[in-house]
Amino acid sequence: MSTRPATPARQCLSGWRADERRSARRRRRAPRRRHAGGEILVGARSAEPEPAAHASGGGIAPAGLPPSSYASLQAFKDAAERAYIVQKLRENDWNITQTAKAIDTPRSNLYKKLEQYGISRESDEKTA
Repeated sequence: MSTRPATPARQCLSGWRADERRSARRRRRAPRRRHAGGEILVGARSAEPEPAAHASGGGIAPAGLPPSSYASLQAFKDAAERAYIVQKLRENDWNITQTAKAIDTPRSNLYKKLEQYGISRESDEKTA
């Protein structure tokens, strides 16, 4: 038995399951940021607004081809993801760490994508 006196917070959480206690602790420690309107955003990750999607839906595909020219939806998504990663790498001067932070993904996943799509500085700088 613990000799430490129980705090009101411990007493309040004592009947909860372990995952509920962890969740409550995370909510208490969540970063709080003020929005421009004055309300407090709990657990907000970024103050930057998300880019708006094109309402028309009929834009140009990643390789400059219309979306209908791809064999499948997966082929189109792969081409779009590859083009996005190459663009972000160029913006960050091919710095993997900065690019991973910019696209909010772990470096290990970015390395996997580079290998998966065959992206390299030598092959993709020529197409710029």
